[in-house]
Amino acid sequence: MKNKTKLAIAAGFFAAAGIYIHDRQLDVHRITVRHERLPEGFEGARVLHLSDLHSKTFGEMNGNLISSCEACRPDMIFFTGDLISRDENRSFFDAKLFLFEKLTAICDVYFVLGNHEQDNPANCKYICTRLERLGVKILKNKSS
Repeated sequence: MKNKTKLAIAAGFFAAAGIYIHDRQLDVHRITVRHERLPEGFEGARVLHLSDLHSKTFGEMNGNLISSCEACRPDMIFFTGDLISRDENRSFFDAKLFLFEKLTAICDVYFVLGNHEQDNPANCKYICTRLERLGVKILKNKSS
């Protein structure tokens, strides 16, 4: 095998590994938003935004993610879609439901459907029913 071919294979492997690791890395970014028309009562509010868990977990039963969320001390949490993957097996839902059980103990949690939920109506109904039982507010064509 030529050196260029070996180098190309190695580069492809490391690029794929980097994407895989980065996609499963838990990052916390803090952003301060200032706006002259911020509604009364929102000054100093902490909003936690989560999205795109798909088939991922962060620690056993999402323990690392739960700890990170608690450490942020949010006043409200928004999960903006793709909690599940289109073809995800329901056996993986337990860790996600446990996550939301813990999040609702911290503060109000709002959920917006993503394209993966909408592309699998049966799993979407299943997960939404369970989220609502946990007290999660599902925003479906609503603003509150």
